[in-house]
Amino acid sequence: MACKQNFCNEGCKGYKFFSKEEEKNFKKNINGNFLKKTKPKIIQKLKSNGAISYCDNNDYNPFHK
Repeated sequence: MACKQNFCNEGCKGYKFFSKEEEKNFKKNINGNFLKKTKPKIIQKLKSNGAISYCDNNDYNPFHK
């Protein structure tokens, strides 16, 4: 489920938030289907592996580099 929610989720929909403020901050940090802080090189690599989004809001690098 987490894989689908993070990597195959147009608009990063379906997350549960503790407050409206948290939801608002999350949504303003989405650009297309990717978090704004995600580096372009990582976005390209994600797309080349079939991902249409990256919605995980932590600093995890999915390629461990």
